[in-house]
Amino acid sequence: MSGHASPSESREIEAREKRLDPALSPIDDLLELALLYVEPAHREDEAIRLLEAVLQRDPFNGEARLWLAYILLHFRMDAPALARARDAVTPLLDTHPYGGAATLLLAEVRDEQGAGLAERIHILERSVAQEPDWVSNRQDLSRAYSEAGRNEDALEQLRRALNSISSVDPTWTGAKRNFEESITGRTAFGAEARLRQEIYELSV
Repeated sequence: MSGHASPSESREIEAREKRLDPALSPIDDLLELALLYVEPAHREDEAIRLLEAVLQRDPFNGEARLWLAYILLHFRMDAPALARARDAVTPLLDTHPYGGAATLLLAEVRDEQGAGLAERIHILERSVAQEPDWVSNRQDLSRAYSEAGRNEDALEQLRRALNSISSVDPTWTGAKRNFEESITGRTAFGAEARLRQEIYELSV
């Protein structure tokens, strides 16, 4: 996938690259560049390398673990990548503030690995309990409930997810914007329309 960075964003990425040393630069600088590699640059392989460099220095960095798992899940998806993604999020499952995102990503990883429906529902229910105001976890749980024939439960999840849709705050950092769009789903493009369509399809 090619990126869509603006000229100013491309210049910012280039400037950050020139002054960055993965072994010595502040970890926050590595994380910021890694997220720019994801969005808007779509240079996921380079983001993975930077996030792995962060974890070499700070093995329990929750932000690095979450984004590494996200990239491996959504852009690699082969068996070794999925196994690495699972390993990355597992230590975060009972932590704050990363637990809800970790359980959400774990459910998606386990789905790709062929996990049974009961396991996926259990993990997603845990994510919703941890982060009840998100969209992505409720939407995933709705789909799992629907697959299990629990349509009323599925509809309830979609209705509650719809109430959590929000707009981008212009004061947010790039990291916050990425998190709200890609992890919580509250500001994801077209989220409201997708939820309403899924509600309609389950209601007819």
